[in-house]
Amino acid sequence: MRQQILGFAGWSFAFVGAVELGGEIMDGHRAECGAPSIRVIVREVRGAAVVGVFGEVDLATVDELRAGLYEAAELAEASRRVVVDLRGTEFIEVMGLKALLAESERLRLGGGELCLVLSESGQVSRIVETIGFDEDFIIYEDLALATRSG
Repeated sequence: MRQQILGFAGWSFAFVGAVELGGEIMDGHRAECGAPSIRVIVREVRGAAVVGVFGEVDLATVDELRAGLYEAAELAEASRRVVVDLRGTEFIEVMGLKALLAESERLRLGGGELCLVLSESGQVSRIVETIGFDEDFIIYEDLALATRSG
């Protein structure tokens, strides 16, 4: 399977192979690299578009997250289901959570849904819970369950 990685300064690289997504090795659809502190991988799993987010989501990297969410929404056009795997995310600022919330609302208006995969004991999970965003999303601890549901 051929993948496109968008690198720094507009350089583009392609590779063939599998991608590790949330601890699972899977054939990839597309990978994007933005700023050095974030990596966003978008692929289809069981009809759902899965966005794997690795690193830190902050003001400097939130646009890479938004780009991945937009690509996932296009990929999931038929199922209208987007799963955002944040288990590899070390930190997320409010801007990142707002991007997730905005995409969730946009999908909901079109008859779709956005759900999150979080590590129960991870920092991102604590941030989502502390801010109260855990009530705004369907949350899973396992990617396989998140892609099976719907």
